[in-house]
Amino acid sequence: MIALVDAARARGDGMRFSLTALAQRAGLRSRGHFHQILGGKKPLLPAKARSLAGWLFGGEGDRRTAAVRYFELLASQDLLVGAQAAAALDELLDLRRRHGPQVSQPRHDPDALRYLARWHLLPIRELAGLVEFRADPRWIRERLWHRPTLESAQACLDTLVAIGDIAVAPDGTAHQVGAREFTLTHDLTEAGYGPQVRTAAGELHRGALDVVKASIEAVPSAERHLDLKFIRVERS
Repeated sequence: MIALVDAARARGDGMRFSLTALAQRAGLRSRGHFHQILGGKKPLLPAKARSLAGWLFGGEGDRRTAAVRYFELLASQDLLVGAQAAAALDELLDLRRRHGPQVSQPRHDPDALRYLARWHLLPIRELAGLVEFRADPRWIRERLWHRPTLESAQACLDTLVAIGDIAVAPDGTAHQVGAREFTLTHDLTEAGYGPQVRTAAGELHRGALDVVKASIEAVPSAERHLDLKFIRVERS
């Protein structure tokens, strides 16, 4: 949403910027509603993101089409789950690669984005810290409060083994190796915000590990919660 506002300011070509006018362009009820979206209290629906991006990137051609689709997918990330969220993220990253600005330094690590986007990776990694852990999607699924499909559990397990967070011994047993480290820069912002986002990602990771530990079946239901989902970076 911040990226859309920045684009609107740039399009103003130095003219006085009006958040109220931008809210009307987006089809929102009021300026206050816009502030709630900016504050993370309400989601920006994909259809609204699409219509607003269509106005910001007016005209025709591949750039406009890509920009509209990009912001639509960006908004959808808060609403989609499972395979749909993974497919949207893949398309989002592909659009970013093909149509985003070409810079000399990496903008972000796609593997890290996927890792943060699929929350089941974190509790499965924590389960692997148990002595009785089994690298079996059925065993894993039975011990999580919010249960993934068997296919998702197997995919997460394969990913964790591939990136080195879980090691599988010759006898088939598996165990947790260590925490994942991220190198991220905030999408669609200046490279100078990279350190802020890396800090936020690290804090999210540590906090998310505490949250997912509370999703494992051994923890009483009254103590479980899974409401930590987003990275929020404040601009200074």
